[in-house]
Amino acid sequence: MRRAISAVAVSAVILVVLALPARVAAAEPPPLPGSIAALGDSISRAFDVCCFYGDHPSHSWTTGNSSLDSVLSHYERLRALNPAIAGHQLSDAVTGAKMADGPAQAARAVSQGAQYVTVLLGANDLCTSSVATMTPTETFRQQFESTLATLDPDKVAANYAPDAVLLPTVSNQPRTNPQQIRDYFVKFLRSGPQGRIDQRTIKVGCNVAQDVGTYTFSFNDGKSVHARYTYVYEWVNGQWLIAHHHSSAMPETVAKK
Repeated sequence: MRRAISAVAVSAVILVVLALPARVAAAEPPPLPGSIAALGDSISRAFDVCCFYGDHPSHSWTTGNSSLDSVLSHYERLRALNPAIAGHQLSDAVTGAKMADGPAQAARAVSQGAQYVTVLLGANDLCTSSVATMTPTETFRQQFESTLATLDPDKVAANYAPDAVLLPTVSNQPRTNPQQIRDYFVKFLRSGPQGRIDQRTIKVGCNVAQDVGTYTFSFNDGKSVHARYTYVYEWVNGQWLIAHHHSSAMPETVAKK
């Protein structure tokens, strides 16, 4: 039976933006976290909330620990339940940040080993001088989902079939099982990748789809990679999964115009 594959679903993994729903299974509640990190802007930095002009992170709604205010932060609530979290609160939020800064902040939280992360971004995308300078809705959505994907390599790896083969861009090792694929994305997402599709061709057959083209990834360190890609999707148990993913850097240097 011929199945339709949406452009959004195909784009999801390419851009490290997950539009596919996560698998939900009955399980025991996870253990209480032993660390917390905040992603955000001046709101999470408690900017200008008291005393003097500037950031006051000790009064933050998320990682604050001040006993001099009436704010019962996430950190303080968790500490009451799990004393082991004491002293393990991190603020990766930056006053003035926009949603575009989310992936880089998320990458820092991952590198810090944060087990509980709050995300509050968007005020600076909306509160601008005019409608024309606001962040477009679709751009904001992609940046937000990219931020969440950076925090969870399992959601990225879940888009690959159990017997999928991944030939990645920035690793010489072929990945031929779920654990190897997940391991690649754990390392890759720490670099805070943001991607865009430059050119693509999509062909859909009977329970099989191909997406071939070029894309560009930029990273926290300012570097970027221009690469060619091939995705082969297969329809498995009611969902599209990646059976084969090949990505390699462009062989020729693209001259600047």
